[in-house]
Amino acid sequence: MKPVILPFHDRVRVTSPYGERFLNGGYDWHNGIDLVGVDDITVYSASNGVVIASTIVTDSMNRTWEWGNFVCVESYINGKVYHIYYCHLAKRLVSAGETIEQGDALGIMGNTGYSFGAHTHFEMREYNRQTGESVVDPSVFLQINNKVGVYMNDNIPHSWAKDDVQYCIDKGILQGDGGQVPNYRLFDNPTREEVCVLLKRVIDNVKKGNI
Repeated sequence: MKPVILPFHDRVRVTSPYGERFLNGGYDWHNGIDLVGVDDITVYSASNGVVIASTIVTDSMNRTWEWGNFVCVESYINGKVYHIYYCHLAKRLVSAGETIEQGDALGIMGNTGYSFGAHTHFEMREYNRQTGESVVDPSVFLQINNKVGVYMNDNIPHSWAKDDVQYCIDKGILQGDGGQVPNYRLFDNPTREEVCVLLKRVIDNVKKGNI
């Protein structure tokens, strides 16, 4: 699995990309990317890590109040430390100090803080003990286009197909393209050649009594 995945199951809509944007009559810089869960409103951890903040700031003199309920996870990715923020949550499901794994539930998508509709502001900052935090483009880590659209994690099956996909993996019918972390290319269109290989694997498993 990739070090960083989209924080929703199934389809995710990008409503506001990272970078300069026009909002409320003027241009500003958007430090993160706004995501809406289309099929599921639970927000899941995009990476392994430790929860270093799970709170809400209500003091309007502190700009962090704009995030409403937010969770911050410290993650070690490609040899560097990153702080990943999940903001505007309706509800937080974890506490500071918890060790979590990629895919663990962190909260429920919401509209708290300075927000104009239910979504999750997803922000990543590279952390250095000497220099502090510096914002990075999260779309690079998520491996999606930095523009409005609907996306999915490319190697995670739809929730309705999860058990069947795992069954085929366990039986050797779906084998991926190899590597330490196999890529099953779940949403690619199969070629005739691949269909023939899959059928042959099914027949072989039937003959062996595995199915």
